[in-house]
Amino acid sequence: MKRNKHIIALLASLMLLASSELFGIVVQEFHMPADSYYSAANLKKLNVEEKRKHAPIMILLDRRRLERPARAYLPIALTLDLSASIKLAFYPIITSASLLHNYLIRNKNGQFGPPQPFTPNQWQIYDIEGTQFVLLVPNKFLTYYPFPSVGLKPAREKSTLDKIFQQGEDQLLDWLSTEKLQAKKTTFSVQDLEKIFMTPKDVINPKSLPIWDIYFSGHGEPTGRIIADLKPTEMQQTLSWFNENIQVGVLYLLSCYAGGKNINLLQFEKNITNRYIKPLNYIMIVGSITDTPVILENPSKLLINFFDKAAKIAGKGKTLNELLIAINTINRYSGSMHGMHNIPQVWLPGGLGFQTFNVDKRVFSLGKVKMRALEYQKKPFIIVPPSTRAVLLYTETIKVPLGILPYDQKKLIVSTLQKPVPSAAQILLEIVRRSQVWK
Repeated sequence: MKRNKHIIALLASLMLLASSELFGIVVQEFHMPADSYYSAANLKKLNVEEKRKHAPIMILLDRRRLERPARAYLPIALTLDLSASIKLAFYPIITSASLLHNYLIRNKNGQFGPPQPFTPNQWQIYDIEGTQFVLLVPNKFLTYYPFPSVGLKPAREKSTLDKIFQQGEDQLLDWLSTEKLQAKKTTFSVQDLEKIFMTPKDVINPKSLPIWDIYFSGHGEPTGRIIADLKPTEMQQTLSWFNENIQVGVLYLLSCYAGGKNINLLQFEKNITNRYIKPLNYIMIVGSITDTPVILENPSKLLINFFDKAAKIAGKGKTLNELLIAINTINRYSGSMHGMHNIPQVWLPGGLGFQTFNVDKRVFSLGKVKMRALEYQKKPFIIVPPSTRAVLLYTETIKVPLGILPYDQKKLIVSTLQKPVPSAAQILLEIVRRSQVWK
């Protein structure tokens, strides 16, 4: 039995070493592409013009501490996200302290490839006292987002961790192990966010604050108990807090099982009713279309694409679709159900709920938004065109007749509210994979 455990641990370590290449994480000092919103030239221009800027930020939650150095096996998805962003050294990161602890130890051991320096030359680190979080802010970001446009309360003053951080990673690890993680603060509330984000009441001119584009990730469960490491009520409170206290452009949520039945909880629905608490004033994207786990092959590429395209959105048309295409990364392993996860669902400001945009002309999506429109217009039929190979159902009840043409042709119907069988997921994946648009 012990031998089997050692073999499993060895295989897991080999997977981690291989993943440093698979996930595209080993990077030299990174410079934004010249046409990026976050290129040095564009940010300097925006500062000169005194225009309100978009700003990127990551939020990584693991309050249950599922990712730990003692675990030689997966999951380490959030730690991989953290690793990718630390190597890019441009996006501020709000992270559970346990994830930083996990990253520093694994990075030191070479599990993500050659160890990547994490030093005060590139980063500022702040302890968010009384919470599970630390805030990491790249020095490059502070260069282009001076006060008050930095929008982060801790960055207004010198960090209390500065002396420890200056002494090196070993001292930082010691502080994390003996102090921060010993506090066992793993609860979450919106008061934690209030300690981090500056709001209009904190400044004279609210327009000096940035428009935040947020990458939000945490582990999820298919039962509806946990979405991105938060209980449904906590997630709703978080989305509402963003809605009422800061300006958000786009929020991208990546969590296992968030795209199926759990999506009703993100829309503030109780069970599967038609009653909403409130609309959001920002675009929200969920990175999956059904009840499946999610995984990223290349988090660095996704982060660069997401933050750049999100900052360039001017409306609900072409630029939004460019963003959705940019963050869709079909998994290369054709036998994996993970291949469906990055096909995004979008909830537009003032919209009735999540909908799928332009997946493929052979995929017909039937969601609550379309269903409600048909009910309102009192249209009697939904006609599925002959070219359709698959129908995605985002509603459990079809309240109007569904016509499928031609009648003698079998079509695949996949309910996104239940975990699809592998064969159904595979057929849908192949349809999307062969599309001219989604790569």
